Amino acid sequence: MFKKNLIILAVGAWTVVSKFISPSACGAPLSNNPRLGYPSGLTEIGALVAADGRVFAAAPVFLNKQFAFDQLTGVVDAWNPRAAGINQMLVYSNLVYLCGFRYIGEPPETRIALASVDMVNGNLTDWKPVIEGVQIEGFYPSVTTFAIQGDVVFAGGEFNKVSGSGRTNLAAINRKTGLATSWAANIQSYYADSIFTVRTMALHRTI
Repeated sequence: MFKKNLIILAVGAWTVVSKFISPSACGAPLSNNPRLGYPSGLTEIGALVAADGRVFAAAPVFLNKQFAFDQLTGVVDAWNPRAAGINQMLVYSNLVYLCGFRYIGEPPETRIALASVDMVNGNLTDWKPVIEGVQIEGFYPSVTTFAIQGDVVFAGGEFNKVSGSGRTNLAAINRKTGLATSWAANIQSYYADSIFTVRTMALHRTI
């Protein structure tokens, strides 16, 4: 049984939805909609999170399009982290945490693969975990998924170092300092650690 005030937010690629209550319930139509002000040419959403009456949305990896809109009116505001594609977003402690591929922000102030940004304008905060990994044409260190518990950000993806500490594809990062904690998952692959990818995760609290 669903609660009466439940709003379902869905992401993907589509152009027609049979029925929806408000613009926050779905993403169609996303392209060239002057009333809602969605970025022109955006036809697919890859990441979505809602908080404080707003919805934060981002195009999939490789597309530099992110925006936030009012949950009731659908009107887009000024929030824009300027990232080269986002895999996942979470709102925690009045900040938007996001992960993705390559860079987040604009030179000279950027973050690689993982960052926290201001909820109002999308500007980077001082939190600066340094994600390192193999960098050759077409391959870059990336964070594909993450979860937050208290002062720890658990990050998974394709990387081999976090802020100078050796961590292969899965790490626990201090939410205040950006340094890797002492927790090390020690993930290994049959072929090579560098080609193993953490794609999703969930935290489970034991009693």
